[in-house]
Order: sequence, then C-alpha cells, then structure tokens
Amino acid sequence: MVSRSAITKVKALFIIDVIIVAVAAGSYLYLHSTGGLAVVTSKPAEFTVTDLAVQPLEAGLGEPITISVNVTNVGGEEGSYSLNLTVNDLFKGNQTVLLFGGNSSIVGFTDAENAEGNYVVKIGGLSGTFTITNLPPPPALSISNLVANPYEGWAN
Repeated sequence: MVSRSAITKVKALFIIDVIIVAVAAGSYLYLHSTGGLAVVTSKPAEFTVTDLAVQPLEAGLGEPITISVNVTNVGGEEGSYSLNLTVNDLFKGNQTVLLFGGNSSIVGFTDAENAEGNYVVKIGGLSGTFTITNLPPPPALSISNLVANPYEGWAN
C-alpha cells in the first residue's frame, strides 16, 4: 500500500513539471512572436568568378585558344551560375555550372579566330586579351635514338 505522503510528493512533482512546461512553452511563443527567436538558415547561393586564364596569349590563324575561369559558390546552398563568353563583344558561348555551397569549379571554353589581330575576351566580369598572327607555327624538333657515351662525365 502506498502512503499518503508518497502520493502527495508525486502530486507536487507533477504540478512542478506542468509549471516548467507552461513557462517553457510561453517563453517560446513570446520569443517566436516578437522575432527574438533566432532561426538558423543557410546563406543562399552566391557566386564569385576569379582567375581568368587565356592560353596561349599568341596563336596562329585558326589555332585553338583556351579560356578558363574559377567559379566559387560562396553561399551555403546549392545553386547554378551561367557564364557567357564574348570575344570582341561577340557572343561565343555559354556554360552553366551547378555548385554546392562552398565549392569551386574551373569552367573552360575554346575559341579559334581566322583573322589577324588583338582580341578582348570577357567572361564573368573579367577580361583578358590574346593575339592572332599569320606567322607559321614554330617547327617541331624531334630527337630519336639519342645515345650519350659515356653516361657520366667529370667537370672540365
């Protein structure tokens, strides 16, 4: 048989628990309604474009030019970013990159021009230049079956 004092203690603990829950719920509702409750959200996708590279800086007619940039999602959420390549203000191509928050990717384009001159490349707010010349490419040097005798030597 349970004593009256034990039942009274259980009732008292139950009342204290109800009061604690009521205070917690009331505090939560008050903070939520006044905007005092901070809600953690991640920063939306935001992109930066850096490190424009144009290779080679000088090429012959019709030779390929590689243009690349580094795209970084500095936000916290996944997002996509579209890059437009223009050469001398003429649209040459578009690529879209999908990146998770905090990730980077190198995006590359290839261009070839058939007229001599200086060209201005623009991509993602960055610009660079390359030159097309009518000079023939340098001859390729080929060495085969090279033998060095002796294999080792002394200075002087």
